[in-house]
Amino acid sequence: MRAILVALCVIALGVGSWLGYRRAIASEPRTPSVGSLPADPRTAPATGSAAVIDVVDVDRLDRLISAHAGRSVLDFHAEWCKPCKDLSPRLTELAAEHPEIQVISIDVTAAEALSKRYGAEALPLLVLIDGGKETARIDRAPSDAELREWLGLPAAR
Repeated sequence: MRAILVALCVIALGVGSWLGYRRAIASEPRTPSVGSLPADPRTAPATGSAAVIDVVDVDRLDRLISAHAGRSVLDFHAEWCKPCKDLSPRLTELAAEHPEIQVISIDVTAAEALSKRYGAEALPLLVLIDGGKETARIDRAPSDAELREWLGLPAAR
């Protein structure tokens, strides 16, 4: 019986990994093309671009936050989280509309130290950083109106 359970778990993990891979290659890229990235993305300078910045390293996150004069939104998400996937394009759009707000994407699976630091237990988790300090958080996928209000932005037209 134990061997059957182990076999079923292995099959389930394999199918889940395959589905995650299929979703990953089917989704739109959230970062610039490989040719435009610096040799080591952990040491890339923070830019004023409208792209969402993917981060897995504590030091890189600290550098991005300290180098940015405005507010930063930390988006904690996971590949398997449907609400996270629904929120992602809205954050990308927000970053394009408001380049003064830095949107930083953090995959909790790849960035366990950051997940622990910010207590990311419920996903999606949005953390607002202003002046280097956490000022607010939302532990669910907010509506567009709620997100704009949370960030102090005017309502969408």
